[in-house]
Amino acid sequence: MLIVGWIIAGELQPQGYDPVHETISVLSGLGAAHSWIMTAALYCVALGYLATAVGLHGVHRSARMIIAFGGVAGLGVAYFPQPANGSTFDHMLFAVAGAGLLTLWPFVMAYWRPTLPLLGRAGSDRSPWERLVSRNGLVVAGLVIALSVLAMYVAAQMGMYLGLAERICTALQALLPLLVAVGLRRITTHAETERAGVPTL
Repeated sequence: MLIVGWIIAGELQPQGYDPVHETISVLSGLGAAHSWIMTAALYCVALGYLATAVGLHGVHRSARMIIAFGGVAGLGVAYFPQPANGSTFDHMLFAVAGAGLLTLWPFVMAYWRPTLPLLGRAGSDRSPWERLVSRNGLVVAGLVIALSVLAMYVAAQMGMYLGLAERICTALQALLPLLVAVGLRRITTHAETERAGVPTL
């Protein structure tokens, strides 16, 4: 939803909008053409975070709460649009809070994950999904997101490539909860199948 939103909204902007240098918030701002498209996408993404927090069973409550607060921050970003020129305190507050929370949650989740493989397999026998949702996998994913946030901050300070850096950062932040949810689902189903003695493909 996030990526589709910024692609469609960007295409509908008049000449002069530069997705490499201008932020996503410009597309939902008060001066944007068809701003409702990006605003609706932001609302959908925020609601997706809230739904993930509710449905992500098997994850410690603290990590789920952080995702939920990240979703609330996303609702604030959508509800307080950026003005035609500059920004507002409300918009920036929710944007920074959301970025921080969604950077923090993989590390919080990793802290509560078991150090042993979830299905008792070691090393090369572990599937990519097991590696992702393991403690080490979550730490690596968190570091990648943290580096993308740092790159976005540097781009904002330099006034260059801010739009590109923001798109990479927000796409990674939105993708990780989805991958974790799918990964937990896959390994749980696999474990139940193994316990039942049913061969898996």
